[in-house]
Amino acid sequence: MLGWRFFITFLVVVCSANVAYSQGDYFEKGVSGFEVDAGFFSNDDLSGLGGGFGYSISGIFDLGLSVSRVSFDEKLAGEDMHATAVSPYVTFHVIKQDSIRFPISVSIGGAYERDSYSSDALDLLDWELKGDYFAFGFSVFKNVSTSPAMAIQPRGSFSYVTGSTEISDKYGNSERESNNTTSFEIGVSLLFKTSPTTTFRLHPGISINEDNTTFSLGVGLIVPTIVQTK
Repeated sequence: MLGWRFFITFLVVVCSANVAYSQGDYFEKGVSGFEVDAGFFSNDDLSGLGGGFGYSISGIFDLGLSVSRVSFDEKLAGEDMHATAVSPYVTFHVIKQDSIRFPISVSIGGAYERDSYSSDALDLLDWELKGDYFAFGFSVFKNVSTSPAMAIQPRGSFSYVTGSTEISDKYGNSERESNNTTSFEIGVSLLFKTSPTTTFRLHPGISINEDNTTFSLGVGLIVPTIVQTK
């Protein structure tokens, strides 16, 4: 069907990104809070914009939701192709960096993603193209304080993405393409304390998989809401 299988490759970009970053990366153990973020990503086949919201419970367990809009360079039957990805995610911080026992932090996470594709070519043929994917992975990172108002957080992440994309017509006929792949990401967060209760995060990154190398740049606003006293 018009070479639609090409368009499943972007799932690795969006879905694995939710495994790599979460607001609990910054909070110390016992601190709850939220982050609002937005970002841009691009590779040889596509570019996209996204945004999201997440909440960290005691700096240990994170819940969040991201939404991304992707534009493909390749056309479908001569028409532009776009996709919208909605992805809830969870993260558990297995090890939190401290000054006594652990010099680094380690987190594990999972994300589900629902994808909806749009194109005049799909509308003309009365076809529907959608995808369902899951990502699982872990991140290793370290907070390095450079001044009272700034910190650097280098990280490395690994994720495994599995799922399928399905195209169907108005008569109930359909084709499904499964996709399983791994992705590696390296990046760094630059954290700027803009007020006693607010931190601004800037995080460039590079994600590498068997299909593409994707460059990303994100920004976020981190605000603690509950600080547990010892």
